[in-house]
Amino acid sequence: NRELSTIPNDYVTVFFGVFDQESHSFGYASGGHPPLILHRRSTGEVLKLESQATFLGYFDPVEFSSDTIKLEKGDRILFYTDGLFESSPDEKEEFGMERVIQLINKHSEKPIQELIDILQSELTAFMDGKYFDDDVTMVGLDILI
Repeated sequence: NRELSTIPNDYVTVFFGVFDQESHSFGYASGGHPPLILHRRSTGEVLKLESQATFLGYFDPVEFSSDTIKLEKGDRILFYTDGLFESSPDEKEEFGMERVIQLINKHSEKPIQELIDILQSELTAFMDGKYFDDDVTMVGLDILI
């Protein structure tokens, strides 16, 4: 945080998580990063995994909190950057988190890579050839054990 704070008007969001295979617990902390989406495919429930801390490089000191959740076989976690839901072709309507969650529910039985491809394709179509103002990064994790 101290190193980043020397660069004027620059900051970074961070996320850190650890999955314990024996206990199936997932411990995590976030610094200004959008909440992860946990999709419990067994029940269809969608949870946002977030912890309270600010981004790095702007405030000093930064304090982090962490949380832990028990994961179940079949659970799916989507890691993503804010460009996914904040993208807008006209600054009037964003792609939006609700649309992301609807697509996750609609395509819940697809393999994780196919789901990410669908999200990317839907976002690209939504942008209608317009320039993306922010990066869009997605990583999916399926809990198979």
